[in-house]
This record gives sequence, structure tokens and C-alpha cells, in this order.
Amino acid sequence: MLPAIEALRRHFPQTFIQAAVATGIGELLMWHTLVDEVIDVGIIPAGEQNLGGAVKRLFKLLSKTRGNTTDLILDFSPRVETQMVARWRGVARYVTPSRFSRLLDLFLKRRGFQNDDHFAQCANVLRQIGVTKVDETFAFNLPNDVSLKLEDKIFRKASRSGVPIVVLYSAQAGAAHGWGIEKFADVAHRLVNNFQVRIVVLDEPADNRFTKAIKPQLPANATLIPAPSAGEFIAALARASVVITDERGVAKTAADLDSPVIEIADSYSPYAHEKSYRVIESSSRFRVSVEDVMEAAYEMMQTGRTASVLKR
Repeated sequence: MLPAIEALRRHFPQTFIQAAVATGIGELLMWHTLVDEVIDVGIIPAGEQNLGGAVKRLFKLLSKTRGNTTDLILDFSPRVETQMVARWRGVARYVTPSRFSRLLDLFLKRRGFQNDDHFAQCANVLRQIGVTKVDETFAFNLPNDVSLKLEDKIFRKASRSGVPIVVLYSAQAGAAHGWGIEKFADVAHRLVNNFQVRIVVLDEPADNRFTKAIKPQLPANATLIPAPSAGEFIAALARASVVITDERGVAKTAADLDSPVIEIADSYSPYAHEKSYRVIESSSRFRVSVEDVMEAAYEMMQTGRTASVLKR
């Protein structure tokens, strides 16, 4: 979503842009001055089936947009509550990802037709309003003080020279379509035993479900970062020797930060075109074996991060 909003701002520099987004995304949008105002809708769990959460977001959106003169709503991830707001507000134009365009991409076997390719969805929406140039990567602005604070949190004043950091992240904590808490924990123990790495377990900004679920199964020296700020989240990914995740958006973010990443997936990834971006794929994420992930991690740990660190 970030490259899409950047393209939108570049195309309409004088337009007032209000973004209704999850907490972490809102922090990043304001941090990079890409929008004028953020409506924080909190945390939206992957695959959420909670009607109560949708109702709360609906009323928040209606409350925060009351009295606004809105000419255009771009809905990159259509949900029941966003569609209802658009109807009730009587907006002049409401744009969602074009189904016809996505079917055409599928028919022509074009890159980017996957259901979970959110970049393609966002670019699809922008094309409908005449914005055709969207960068595939996003240049994060990471202040030094944020990185230093993250380093202190990870190492707690212990020696940090030459210690590889492996970041584990899942937005699917405990979900049937995720990789599995016990598998992330198994990888953590194996990496500590074989490489003496520092394990960092990262949660979504303003959330603590993953760190809470995995904590009892981790090695003793693992660092947990529950409910991080957006800055801490990005800094952790940027500092990683390897990022292991079952969330495509986070894998893509790590790649944009030049961090080696292993994505555990249940579908083809359009982003896996570099050596430092590995996809371990099966018919479901849970079917991906720990051994396959470890093999990829071994290769990345042995390669090292000298080139990517210098690039950053």
C-alpha cells in the first residue's frame, strides 16, 4: 500500500488525503508525510470473521468522516464496513480493484494476478483514476535514533559484535492457515544451537498475539517485541540477518529494506526474483516443513549480510 499512496501523493500533490488504515500503516504514512490525516482503525487480524470488529470500524469511520466533503474513495481492500461507508456517504466516486482487469491478467498469464498480491490490487485501483506509475519498492526513511533504540532493546547492553539476528514474524498466530507456533519455535531453537544467533520475535504494531503465543516455547535469550511502534517494526526488519515469516506483506517490506527473507507461502510469490528472497511453498503453509525452512536459513546465514548492509 505504501508505494501506492506515494504514487497518489506524487500525482495529486495539492489534494487532501485522509487514510483509514491499521495502526502501523498509519504511523508510517504520517512518518513519511504521504497523507494529511489518518483514521486509525486498530488491528485487523488476518482472515478475521469477527462481526463485532467490523461494526466498531464502521462506526469509527462514520464518526471520523462526518461532515467531510469527499470526492473520491479508493478502497484498496474492500470490506463490508468500507463499502457501507461509501454508500451512506454518497461519495461521487468509489473505486475498488477491478475484477475484470484481474481476470484479464489471469487469462493472459500476466504477473501480479494472485489474490494475495496486494501491490497489484493497489496498482489496479490507481490505474482506474489515471495513476499508472507506481514504484514496486518503497524507500523507508529510518532515523538513526530509532535503530539505536532497537539495538539496545535486542541486546540489553550485552556484546553485540558479529551476532546474527533472525527475526520471526507471523500475522497468523494460532490460525489454521498460518505456519504454526511450534514450527517457528523449533526453527528458533535450531538456529540458536547451530549458529548462536539472537532470535527476535516481532509482533504487528499495537498487537501482542504472536509474542504471547510463542513466548513459552522460545530459547532463553530470545528477544520479544510485543506491540512495537512502526519505527521499531521497520528497524527490526532492517537489522535482521534473516527474516522468517508467513506474511507476504512483511516479507516484501523486508526485501525493500535489503534484508534476506524466507517467506512461508501457500501460493506463488511475484516478489521472489532475487537470491535474498526465498519462498518455501506448499498447498498450505502448515505443510511446509521445518527442515525446508532450515535449509534455506542455513544458506542465507552462510552467505552473510555484508553486501546488503553496505547497500543500506
